[in-house]
Amino acid sequence: SELEELAGISELTQNEPGSQANAAKKSCPLCPEDRFKACHVNKLHRHLSNLHWKISVEYAGYRMCICHLHCRPVMTNLNGDQSNAKMGAHYHCIICAATIFRRTDMISHMKRHMNKGENKVRFSTGVPARSPGGTPVRSSEDILKEADTNVQLISNYSTPQKSDTYFNPKMKSNRQLIFCALAVLAQEKNPLECLDAFGSTGIMGLQWAKHLGNSVKVTINDINEKSVALIRENCHLNKMKVLNNKDDDDDDCEEDRKST
Repeated sequence: SELEELAGISELTQNEPGSQANAAKKSCPLCPEDRFKACHVNKLHRHLSNLHWKISVEYAGYRMCICHLHCRPVMTNLNGDQSNAKMGAHYHCIICAATIFRRTDMISHMKRHMNKGENKVRFSTGVPARSPGGTPVRSSEDILKEADTNVQLISNYSTPQKSDTYFNPKMKSNRQLIFCALAVLAQEKNPLECLDAFGSTGIMGLQWAKHLGNSVKVTINDINEKSVALIRENCHLNKMKVLNNKDDDDDDCEEDRKST
């Protein structure tokens, strides 16, 4: 009764012999396919329970399970070639998104957050811990808040090779600098036309539209159709109107102010 939702099954279906869920094979949401191949749900349940859940770390009502996915971004070597950085088993901090390798280090890391009074979950990479016999849930889509702007993220958003969208929390300061520059330019030209050409989740363009309001006209674009669909959803998530152009290729976002 602990890992059914993480495995994508129900307790009742799991116990039914010959059920369709037992016949179907499922992959581990925390392991790459080359490490743990898709298997029947009973075997998957044992794998999740004995590995990921057993050595997880609990904090602020969430349980951070150990992750074996290739979560480190692409790195560039001295020759300018890009390659995947190898990463072993690790944990993701739900407070600051740090990647910690050892469980003891992860516990110490979370204690530092606790001592600083930092208990606000900003990165929903953990699963809710419910006791006794709690049911963990790993959502395929996470909601992240940055600068009072909410964006929906797809699983493996930190690994471009495994996801159609990419979000880098380390670029927050860069996004803030660009926002400050646009805020100054918007005082000289109103409305200021702004283009977020590689929108991905749309986080940067959404911050412009949300905080600069009518002083800017924001266009968010991406070559990936799934990213464009996600940008539209994030516009609605932040209560912004989406204005399509004539060719229906790009999306303009503006704050949705309802007239009274």
